[in-house]
Amino acid sequence: MSPIEILRRPEPPDRELFHSPLFATHVSLALLGYAAFVVAADYGFLFPARNYRPAKIPAMARSKSRPAEEAAKPADRTGSRRREVTFLVVFLVLLAGGFTVLSINAVNDRVVEPFTAGVARASGALLDWIGQDVTLRGTVIENRRFAVNIRNGCNGVETVVIFVSAVLAFPAPWRARLVGLVLGVVAIQAVNLVRVAALFLTGVYLPDFFRSSHTVVWQSVVILFGVLLWIFWASRFAAPRGSRAEAA
Repeated sequence: MSPIEILRRPEPPDRELFHSPLFATHVSLALLGYAAFVVAADYGFLFPARNYRPAKIPAMARSKSRPAEEAAKPADRTGSRRREVTFLVVFLVLLAGGFTVLSINAVNDRVVEPFTAGVARASGALLDWIGQDVTLRGTVIENRRFAVNIRNGCNGVETVVIFVSAVLAFPAPWRARLVGLVLGVVAIQAVNLVRVAALFLTGVYLPDFFRSSHTVVWQSVVILFGVLLWIFWASRFAAPRGSRAEAA
């Protein structure tokens, strides 16, 4: 079933594919694979650049220190690759564990569903504020012209799991991780709130674009935002103390 389902508009026969659980699974896996690839690729150039930045050496001492630098390069590359592999393994383990936990019915019923209802209330308040005059029934948002039911996949939880996994896997001070987790989760949910409101408005005013906007545009935007947010956090706030000292 599609993460957001239309309640009042009839479904054309040629769009039955969007209601297939297998299709939703494939889309989710594709997006997760894309996010993991982007994180891995970014980490490949971000980590060595931050942690193995050469120290500033006076001009007269460069010739004397050059042999030592050449000897240290292989060790630096080996350490960098080892840290990259460790990050990727921990990231994938946390990612798999997070989505495994989300798939447990008890977790879904007692945690995810109440959270999704909260997303619906916040989205409904935003839509009311801009004059849509909506009513809420659990996770359903509706008015006279359109209605949506917010389901798993449109509550921002998946993107939060990806972001949290990447932050926890990254070798950064725990204080930086905590700040990144709090601010990141808030930012992701803010973007997801805009996503839900925008999709509802698309259904009201541009219904022919609802499906493509939902399955292609906004799914990618929210997950990509989480990845870019992690890149920003890692490059600006998670630099080890040694790198900061060198940069100063």
